[in-house]
Amino acid sequence: MSKLRIVLVFVALMLLSYSGLQAQNWGLKAGMNVSTIRTSYEVVGDAARPGWHAGVFSVAGDGAWQFQIEGMLSCLGTKVETSSEITTTRILYLQVPLLLKYEANDWLNFQLGVYTGFRLHGARKVKYADDTTEKNNITDQVAFFDYGPLAGVGFKPFHNWGFEIKYNYGIPNSYTNSNVNLKTYNQFWQFSALFYL
Repeated sequence: MSKLRIVLVFVALMLLSYSGLQAQNWGLKAGMNVSTIRTSYEVVGDAARPGWHAGVFSVAGDGAWQFQIEGMLSCLGTKVETSSEITTTRILYLQVPLLLKYEANDWLNFQLGVYTGFRLHGARKVKYADDTTEKNNITDQVAFFDYGPLAGVGFKPFHNWGFEIKYNYGIPNSYTNSNVNLKTYNQFWQFSALFYL
């Protein structure tokens, strides 16, 4: 891992730690991702792929406006199905979203912010029409750093439990294979359950 990558991960972890020390609320969260990719040209058969995320969050502030920072593992990817093959891509990220929250009332909030993602692993599986399967490690073909804006809404119907729906829109090209003239960009929905400790 290069020095720049180490610094980026270190800064993200320090932000998470600092927010945890300042937090009025913190807890655990987990849920489902529904992800796909935007591409520089149309990909026939491209479909959204379910994934998962799990991690921690902390909330600072006790008024209408609050700041939330999260740290979690998140699995993104896509599925492309044609008449001759089915290609499934899975990419594991360490994600650190930074959110500004507006508490409309005791049970409803609106969220706007940015996410950063640090690629940990990438894999691709191709299943052919004759039922043979090919698996490849594509970690070195996926950009290490991902980021983009996000927006969401949160619900807290119970004292210790809450739910969130967020949409994340990746900005940088996530595909780094110089031998292929293709640019891809992450975009994904996240459906989360939160437990406040």
